[in-house]
Amino acid sequence: LGFSALTTGLLFAALAAPRFIMAYATGFFSKRFQPRYIISFGFLLALIGSIYLISTFSTHTTILQLVLGMASIGFGVGIIFPSSSYLLFTNISRDKQPDASAAMNTLNNLSTSMGTAILGLILLMGTYNALSVLKLIGGITNAFYAIAIMLFVGIIISQFIPPYKRTNNKI
Repeated sequence: LGFSALTTGLLFAALAAPRFIMAYATGFFSKRFQPRYIISFGFLLALIGSIYLISTFSTHTTILQLVLGMASIGFGVGIIFPSSSYLLFTNISRDKQPDASAAMNTLNNLSTSMGTAILGLILLMGTYNALSVLKLIGGITNAFYAIAIMLFVGIIISQFIPPYKRTNNKI
């Protein structure tokens, strides 16, 4: 879209900053709502951001439009990861938590790498045999579609998280 490397880097801050903020705010929600609702809401926010980027991404997309979409994805992911980690560690005995942490970090890195590879492949398939900006934008839009589909599947899967049994207003 003709943005400089610095501007592009700052755009990715619109994804990272909301994640950071929500990592702290999610604890407040976990005391009031069931994990399935919190995680589903995170998936929904990220899905809204992805759909917004699908609908607005073109050669005339403004920085503000990109920031809004990426921030929505960042807020959603910032809700999903701390909530799922909390859910995981509260259901595992203390002596098994180091093993669970190692497995979670390994899976997190693996899924990030695989996601980047798959979305990169989708992007490249969209630009195959043509080096035009429109084909590149088509590839990026296809990657946003893939993200939206994965987020929708996440919403469905999160509905199978069992509710906590509350006793004395504690989780």
